[in-house]
Amino acid sequence: MKYYNPGFVIYDIHPDISPDNLKVFIKDKNIQYLTVDLWSPHLPKWCKTFDFQKNGYKLIYGHQKVSIFRVLKK
Repeated sequence: MKYYNPGFVIYDIHPDISPDNLKVFIKDKNIQYLTVDLWSPHLPKWCKTFDFQKNGYKLIYGHQKVSIFRVLKK
């Protein structure tokens, strides 16, 4: 994503972050989009089974193991 979107500020998801702490991080950094690349060995294990769409993220792109979500504001 850093290569394709040089104008975006890109943050990596820390492998030890929990889903709740991810929400706090996203809010603190005012992040609007979340990309999940399941091929990445650095993602938290819970990302493989987490239902992002039921937890405040709207799928805007999904292909094979790469998904991009819009962060919904509450």
